[in-house]
Amino acid sequence: MLPAPTPETIITPEDYDAAAQSLATWTLQGRVAVNRDGQGWTASLRWGQQRDDYHIDLSGPFGQGAAQFEGNGEHMRAQLAGEEFVREGDPSELMYQVLGWDVPVASLRYWVLGLADPSQPAQRRWDEYGRPAALNQMGWTIEYTRHREDTVLPLPTRLAATRGEWRFKLIVDEWIDQSPQDDQSRTDAQ
Repeated sequence: MLPAPTPETIITPEDYDAAAQSLATWTLQGRVAVNRDGQGWTASLRWGQQRDDYHIDLSGPFGQGAAQFEGNGEHMRAQLAGEEFVREGDPSELMYQVLGWDVPVASLRYWVLGLADPSQPAQRRWDEYGRPAALNQMGWTIEYTRHREDTVLPLPTRLAATRGEWRFKLIVDEWIDQSPQDDQSRTDAQ
């Protein structure tokens, strides 16, 4: 069991949401596991997000089965084992076509930050320290079981999402390159 946050690290849900929504650029490194009907896949993950654009690198044990995904909300390009697929439209369909994973790619951008996808209705729950605890959206239930304790914004470091026979787990080993949107806007204006 992790120690309870100190009074300095307690945040209101509203302040958490405002701070997490202000992140324009972030990168995470971690591990992901997907399971459906007893069949599982695991991979190392590096995900870079800059506003609407993302680049996701997945690799299996010892670098096997490497896959790269990049795009934005409108299109995604995937590369797997030297083959390239280009798809305009729903990135989730391409993720399913390439890896067989039925996950809502566009919503994951928000879920990993502990936010609800603003385009869909959601039910949320926070813990006593103002951190995201659970989210129900689009038939998925997301449980946040660990958060960073070393910063003012306690971003999730462990989440588990389920929908029907699908199980999706993410462990974030490191959050890096976080910059608020206001800082990015100033950089763009220069």
